[in-house]
Amino acid sequence: MTFKATFLLGLPDNGMVKVSGNNKTGNISYNILGNAEFHNYVQLPQKNKNSILIAGTAPLPRLIKKTDIIVNCITDKDGTENSLKKVIHITNSVKKTHPHIPIFNDPSKIGLTTRDKIYQQFNKMPGLYVPKVVRIKPDSAKDVLRLAKENELRAPFLIRPCGSHESKNLLLIDSKEKTKLLEQYAYDGSEFYLTEFVDYKTPENLYHKARLVIIGGQFYPRHFMTGESWMVHGNLHETYMANNKLAKAREIHFLKNFRKMIAPEALNSMMKIYQRIGLDYLGFDFSIRADGNILIFEINPAQNPFMAVNFKNFPYMQIIRNNIIAALNNCILEKVNKSTNA
Repeated sequence: MTFKATFLLGLPDNGMVKVSGNNKTGNISYNILGNAEFHNYVQLPQKNKNSILIAGTAPLPRLIKKTDIIVNCITDKDGTENSLKKVIHITNSVKKTHPHIPIFNDPSKIGLTTRDKIYQQFNKMPGLYVPKVVRIKPDSAKDVLRLAKENELRAPFLIRPCGSHESKNLLLIDSKEKTKLLEQYAYDGSEFYLTEFVDYKTPENLYHKARLVIIGGQFYPRHFMTGESWMVHGNLHETYMANNKLAKAREIHFLKNFRKMIAPEALNSMMKIYQRIGLDYLGFDFSIRADGNILIFEINPAQNPFMAVNFKNFPYMQIIRNNIIAALNNCILEKVNKSTNA
């Protein structure tokens, strides 16, 4: 079935876009932080795709009426708050004037997935340990320590600017010496997250971080990273895991057997979280504990499940990636079909 899709992307509040160049081909690509690249993976003719970039301070664009579905690509309220407000305004208007047009990843639900909101809503879910997270607005490094104490967060704890992802500007404060590192931040009215740090080192002195995504109500495994540091990066496929047969074997085992590795109670809680938040696509980053329960790192739609790795070295990852892309397309097509047949 061929249909038309409108993709709504939001310019980050800082106005920055990540641009990359390929030295061999000369091609230039860009990544709009705080957005998922759904527009690049929905398999439609280019003429059937309409991508609109919403800037927080720009006038609202006129949304084309001839569309069969609206796909919200904004994933992060903290970094794209101004644009997100505009996208919510657009989709709320569409709900009133064109209620038959479905919306994928309703932008009004994105605010439920900030780190502090996830802790507040789901810290007592069976089978999950969600570390305490508080949002603070310190005016100095000393004020960070005051606010940590006020919120009953003692070292070790993590600090990061709100809206940052991966390991960018992330610090582990686990000693008095490390508190000096707090001086590197700009205390200009910006907000930060303080997070309880839970050491998840295995008896082998390794760290494992798994990712599952739920698309259209179904679980899809993405990866099982292994590293020697608590800060588990996405680039471990190119470094520690590249020539590590055991790490690859563990990842393959997880991808095939995650339902056996994770306690049923924990999987059930993850699905309930997905249902309560109400997004079509939601990602979970976590570590599996010895009893099958899980330690949550983050729950949001900001995780990139489409990222390519060296498929020659990790051939199984191409199948996983293709499965997720197919699930995305099937979910969107199903929403279009339901609205057409309604």
